[in-house]
Amino acid sequence: REAGLGSLAGRRVGALATQAAEAMPATISPAPGFNVPGGSGGLKREDHAWLSLCYTLLFFSATPQMGFPYAFVELRRVAVASLNEESRVLTLVGASEPEESCETGLADAGGDGAGGLSNTCREGGMSTGQPMPVNIVLLLPDGRWQEMSLPKLELCVPSREDLQMWSMHLMAACQGKVPKPVTPSESTSHTSGPRVALAIPTQSL
Repeated sequence: REAGLGSLAGRRVGALATQAAEAMPATISPAPGFNVPGGSGGLKREDHAWLSLCYTLLFFSATPQMGFPYAFVELRRVAVASLNEESRVLTLVGASEPEESCETGLADAGGDGAGGLSNTCREGGMSTGQPMPVNIVLLLPDGRWQEMSLPKLELCVPSREDLQMWSMHLMAACQGKVPKPVTPSESTSHTSGPRVALAIPTQSL
């Protein structure tokens, strides 16, 4: 679906934020969609969310309806570290700068397992081997924002087809490239911008 300045693709995923409970400051109230165990600050280790990809920004929302997201990640500051087809998990790690030297093409993004990922992608764009955090910006209900750093971010999707689709678009966004349209057939009509398919599963995870 076309939307403003970018293209949105929504799917329900399980966002497994590693060590997120320890990373969230207890003095900041979490935004809607972050389930808090025990009523105190901190995230559940497994929280369902709807993802929207808008060029190089990955937005997290509590519902599939078009509304306000509660968090986002700047994808040019992260890289796809690995794909696990068995568990359908895609892992993002931090990168020190935008991924311009990663040579992984969109056609190679659908490789098996971690295949199709270059060494630069695997290492988060770091030549020194030092790990970089994934920075998530929380959009709080009162208009404030809070930045949270995680060692890595794991996204668990419903199917292997979803894993391949998301890996393709996320790797393109990490490199600052606009993903190709996902359409049944090539269209000759002129469009004002890139498109990606909007497909929202109805079943619960």
